[in-house]
Amino acid sequence: MLTTPPYGRRMAASISFKGPLFRGRSWLPTSAQWRCNLAIAMHLTLMATFMAGFGFAKQAAAERDAAVAMELRTVEVLDVTTELRVAALSAIRGERGYLLVQDTAFLAPYWEGVAKINASKPKLEQLIADYPKQAERFAHIEGRLDYHVGTMGNMIALAHSGRREEALARIASGEGRRSVDLILGELDAFEAEERRLLAERQAARERMARDAEVYEALLSIVGVGLLVAGLWSAFVMRQSLAREAAARRELERHATTDELTGLANRREALAALSRLIAGERRNGRPLSLAILDIDHFKRINDTFGHPTGDEVIRRVGQIATEIMREQDLVGRLGGEEFIVILPDTNATEAMVACDRLRAIVAQTRLSLECGQTAAVTLSAGVAQMAPGDDQGKLIAKADAALYRAKTAGRDRVLLAA
Repeated sequence: MLTTPPYGRRMAASISFKGPLFRGRSWLPTSAQWRCNLAIAMHLTLMATFMAGFGFAKQAAAERDAAVAMELRTVEVLDVTTELRVAALSAIRGERGYLLVQDTAFLAPYWEGVAKINASKPKLEQLIADYPKQAERFAHIEGRLDYHVGTMGNMIALAHSGRREEALARIASGEGRRSVDLILGELDAFEAEERRLLAERQAARERMARDAEVYEALLSIVGVGLLVAGLWSAFVMRQSLAREAAARRELERHATTDELTGLANRREALAALSRLIAGERRNGRPLSLAILDIDHFKRINDTFGHPTGDEVIRRVGQIATEIMREQDLVGRLGGEEFIVILPDTNATEAMVACDRLRAIVAQTRLSLECGQTAAVTLSAGVAQMAPGDDQGKLIAKADAALYRAKTAGRDRVLLAA
């Protein structure tokens, strides 16, 4: 219901002439005054509604931007907490391995885990700087991590000083495992709080979206002009949300996909390898890894040019994807190197699969866009996950086998020693 502002009535009443002809009369007829006042009221209402709509749209945009920023920050936080979780487990695995078999090779994952913990802590502190409760939680976790790292260092020092039995006794007491369990439990609680904060922000954005729909319904009552403005505002908002969703999908695609070949990129392939190592070890299933390299790739670039070299890489990636099984993951490590992860596959089966791929590539004349054809061969190194292997050790074994295949004349598949 529209109301006439008091100052509108005073304004209309004050517009009169004081001459003899008009003395005592208003300048406008009563109906004209009403229409004028109504027009003023409608204009003011339209203006107020427009300003309210503008403020609402601005608030919704700010809420949307805040939600997107919160989502990105939460993803980063969860990535870092995952790094801390993996690093803590890697460190204790290396420490236990060294103390049990006294093989210094087991110290590599220990030092790697400690380095990753030290590198991840400042990153996480920066991400949660604006969240005092989370900062307080992480300070507690950081103390436990420092104690855990210090305890492991003390046990390694005991072993170095000839007191290995004392160190083993401390392991048997379960002290280290309890420490890790406490850290993992607190990381779980930390991550749960992050997800709760994210859910609150998403709920606020959803409430804002629902309010926007109600507001659009109210705008239709005001008039055609305001309806058009409301529809336009809704259209712009939907366009913005669509662009945001498309941008987020594009960011996700770029984060996990190699731009040249469309295969999993290095980061995604290594992340998948870590997940599969954990899963296959838990299920007691074999896992094999192959690293492939295009032979004499520099010669291809020098002969045909770099665009043609890129095309060769794409074509080899396509062939590998077509030849390998659906459950196998084919990714590009970089340059002319590819990685193939073969779950539930032993070394013999992996050798057969990779040699089949090598033979098919060798027999295929690649038709290039420049009108020429190129003959390409592959060299590959294959390794099967052994007990105690982590991602780095498995890759190192496959890479060493690839190096032997290269030095042995190329165009062959060799198994890691």
